[in-house]
Amino acid sequence: MEENRYRQLLSKAPFGYAYHQLVTNDSGIPIDYIFLEVNEAFEQLTGLKAKNIINKKVTEVIPTIKEGNFDWIKTYGDITINKQTKEFEHFFIPLNKWYKITATATDTEHFTAIFTDITASQLITKKLQELIDSTAETIDYTKICETIREISGARYVIFNKFEPNGKDFTTMAIGGLSELKKITEMLGFEIIKKQWKYDPDRESKIQNSKTTEFKSLSDLTGTVIPESIANLIQHTFNLSEFYLIKTMRNHLAIGDCTLFFKKGSTFLNKELTETFVDAIGITLSRIANEEVLTNNENRYIELAEQSETITWEINKSGTYTFISPFIEKLLGYTPEEVIEKMHFYDLHPENNEGVLLSASLQLFINKIPINNLENALLTKSKEIIWVSTTCLPVFDGHGELTGYRGTDTNITDKKLNEQSIKDKTTMLQQITDNMNDVIFLLDLNLNFTYISPSIEKLTGFSPEIYKTRKTEDRFTENSRNKIYALFSKELENEKDPTINKKRIVKAELEEYTSDGRIIWISVHISFIYNEKGVLAGFIGSSRDITERKLANESLQESEKKHRLLIENSHDIIYTLTPDGIFTFVSPSWTTLLGHQLSEVVGHSFQEFFHPDDLPVCINWLN
Repeated sequence: MEENRYRQLLSKAPFGYAYHQLVTNDSGIPIDYIFLEVNEAFEQLTGLKAKNIINKKVTEVIPTIKEGNFDWIKTYGDITINKQTKEFEHFFIPLNKWYKITATATDTEHFTAIFTDITASQLITKKLQELIDSTAETIDYTKICETIREISGARYVIFNKFEPNGKDFTTMAIGGLSELKKITEMLGFEIIKKQWKYDPDRESKIQNSKTTEFKSLSDLTGTVIPESIANLIQHTFNLSEFYLIKTMRNHLAIGDCTLFFKKGSTFLNKELTETFVDAIGITLSRIANEEVLTNNENRYIELAEQSETITWEINKSGTYTFISPFIEKLLGYTPEEVIEKMHFYDLHPENNEGVLLSASLQLFINKIPINNLENALLTKSKEIIWVSTTCLPVFDGHGELTGYRGTDTNITDKKLNEQSIKDKTTMLQQITDNMNDVIFLLDLNLNFTYISPSIEKLTGFSPEIYKTRKTEDRFTENSRNKIYALFSKELENEKDPTINKKRIVKAELEEYTSDGRIIWISVHISFIYNEKGVLAGFIGSSRDITERKLANESLQESEKKHRLLIENSHDIIYTLTPDGIFTFVSPSWTTLLGHQLSEVVGHSFQEFFHPDDLPVCINWLN
């Protein structure tokens, strides 16, 4: 039962699997091996069908097995007889493919082999070296298209090179299209070297992803090619799927590849294809830079200094073999102090060195280009600066990695600005998290898009729960009506082009808390506008004014009581200025003395007292 389960797993495994019996002569020397079992992936990887090879010798299945300088039978024989497991990569001449193979002896007469097809990765390694060695004069766009066809399995490939503006482009080559004359007649123009103006519709379709799939040619070409012509081309060449892969640098398009697949075919090695297209972009950028260098080396040096960029090369051990003179201005070292004397990780802070070395070794092993990697460097005076590193692997004529070539651009100011923004954001967050006032953002439908944590102190509801509560659950009916009236009025005001966009509206509202109490809050609301000056939402703050409202009500009640006492008192009550001018008199004045209050307030007391009593009164007032 267990054996059947493993056999089922192996039969459906994504890697090629084969089980063999070793054949030896009378002296015990391996002379052949027999296929006993293979899985579906093995059939797909090698093209050898199980029904044609099971229980047959390899020399019968592949008569040319002994050709070439690699002895497959001896290799498998040594592994089996010595009960070993070995992993190796080799080019299998009879099938014209590269394989990564793990061979394991199950006993002294049988062995298994696990196969992985690495033809595409080997091909891309070789082609990357050709790209790296390319110049403006030698770069072959047709070969580039053919390489992409080999890697991806596409029937046709078109490569477009963009102008420096990243918008207009030229079709440089087509791969796989022997029927070029026929398609030219269908289109009505020559496609090679055709210059295309920026197409916003095309850009909108591809802007959000590196690789974009199209189910029809007309969807890809849009209005540039009439739909009837696009459909005719798709039908004539039996096409079903289309992919556009773009390569960018500094947010600008450098080039793109369009892959055309026939019905029934599949996009193979997508990630490798994307990597190769990126390498094309990097190469085109390098060539453009080299042209600038060739035209005017002094200008390059000036530009490098202005952009604060170091160019460098390291060998596969990480030792600098070249570094540009700008290093002295940026890091304080002369080129002579660095070249052949320092490793790239010597320029990094000690706490990063181990991690950086480990990560870099993985990049070296996988021969991966690096693009805009932000990292810290240590100057000769032990100061930290930040750089953006971009580099490419360098290969020798045999496709072996010899090192990396790249640039370090000073981005210290940018990093400091980012840190400053981060610090300010953290500070603001701490303020909002700990303040008593509530800060909030509303959209045009009066839904909360943000509310500060202090809402929980105010109402007892967490920000998450508060956002979900309806207006009728938050405010009393009076206050709800006040809110609706306020916003209706302000939205109507927005129709007035002269309205003050920096205005602040205020309101005092009654709000329910989580324990059912009603509190008074003071709300201040400002208006948020988008870049076109159109109202986009609201920002506001609120604070608890319950104590103030209660104090005001208490004060008003007290004033009311005192007013009643004064108005109903039989004694005359009055207030005077230091000069003896009445500022207030109670109604009892009119009742007792007959003067109207308006005849008294604002007049001197001397007008109403007997002359004999004035000296005493003046003396008292003084």
